[in-house]
Amino acid sequence: MLNNLIDLTKKVQTDLLIYQQQYDKIKEKADEIKGEVQSELSLKINDQILQSEINALEDLNQLEKGSNEFIDKLTNLNKNILDFTEDANNMIIGSLKDSAVRKINDSNLIKDENKIPITERAVRDLENLQASLEILIRDNKQKWNEMNLSSKKNVKETGEKIETLVSKAGDFTEDLSNKLIY
Repeated sequence: MLNNLIDLTKKVQTDLLIYQQQYDKIKEKADEIKGEVQSELSLKINDQILQSEINALEDLNQLEKGSNEFIDKLTNLNKNILDFTEDANNMIIGSLKDSAVRKINDSNLIKDENKIPITERAVRDLENLQASLEILIRDNKQKWNEMNLSSKKNVKETGEKIETLVSKAGDFTEDLSNKLIY
């Protein structure tokens, strides 16, 4: 009976050893499958995050282009208004010169010897006004050019900050998903 008990104990130990080996193999295979699933899931999530980042950056790029086009159109519109104003001022001042010369020459209240100096002074004053207006318009055109460049620079800097933010948000989301997966 003692031999039977020893044999039975050996058989139980052998069976336990076999079960332990099978359990270890199953656990190893489960860990392997778990690792594969985690890796695949991580890749899919990271691909989605990356695609979202790419889409956001493409949208941002389109927004920057649209903003720059709008800035250019606004600048050109205002410069065209200034060009029109300059042309209108030149026509009005030219008309005022002609009218002043004619009115002074036709006036019976002004002595003939005073008409030439008064005419010259009126023409000179109108030419000075015209020159001042031209300087003012030229300066305003320059300011529009400066505002155009400044606005585009601000759009670019803002875009760069948003790109950084999108990238950091993507990195954060990727790290978080990896922590949740693993």
